[in-house]
Amino acid sequence: MDASQILGGIRHQVGITRADLARLCGVSPSTVGRIEKGELDPTWGTFTRILESSGFMLHGEWIVPTGDASAAVAARFVLDRVLDHVLARGSSTPTETSAPTGPAILAALDGPAELQAWWQRWHRAGWLSDAPTTMGIKFLSHHASVVSREGRAAMPRLVVGEGRRWRDLVLRIDEAGFTYAVSDLTTALESPSAGLTDSPRIYVSDLSMVASVLRLESSPSGRGIHLVSAEWPELEDIVVGDGICFTSVGQAIMDNLTGDEAERRNSDRTLSQLMAGILPVG
Repeated sequence: MDASQILGGIRHQVGITRADLARLCGVSPSTVGRIEKGELDPTWGTFTRILESSGFMLHGEWIVPTGDASAAVAARFVLDRVLDHVLARGSSTPTETSAPTGPAILAALDGPAELQAWWQRWHRAGWLSDAPTTMGIKFLSHHASVVSREGRAAMPRLVVGEGRRWRDLVLRIDEAGFTYAVSDLTTALESPSAGLTDSPRIYVSDLSMVASVLRLESSPSGRGIHLVSAEWPELEDIVVGDGICFTSVGQAIMDNLTGDEAERRNSDRTLSQLMAGILPVG
């Protein structure tokens, strides 16, 4: 497999243009274009930079996403900051001037080096800026979901019970005194169709202890409620609705963007609805 096929494969999987890929990886658009046309053999340094910045790696004769879960974490923080801004703008009146501005969103992004690297790449690509747009936010969240999907799926978990009875399990976890968060929107309490998924995953602070105390057994079919061992930052910035703890909105959206096809569609639609009329399209 040659470099032209690899670059084309990356763009196809992420759904971006040559110019987008060039900016994302910090190389010139003409370089990407010439490589794809077979007019230029990239140096090893350029080639590895493209792979690393795009979040892909060689696997046999093809390229696959690295599964780097830090991409989803980085996107979660972006979504939380942007959606805080969106919700404040959406609830403000013309006389209110306290809604956060774009620059305040970027200034609020702070984290370890692996998160900074993703923010810098998305900033280069033009998806993350002091004036966020709907298309930019959707591009970076989609990119993060493609890169991190396998890594997120590999998180330690236990599948138990019947998916639609997640509220009953949450009450048992809460009564036992464990820290937890349901990865969905609080609107899921209104009706199943108001959430992102019929059976949201539930993050817990100590998976083995929860399973032991509540005497939970793995579902033989592999279907049911996904109890997931929380790492970082799933249990931060929780939202409480009717006494039930939920993850941040950004966490819930990214979790479902890395889920199955139905969950991805619901999350993408919800993200568009939240930003509609508040942020410029692109």
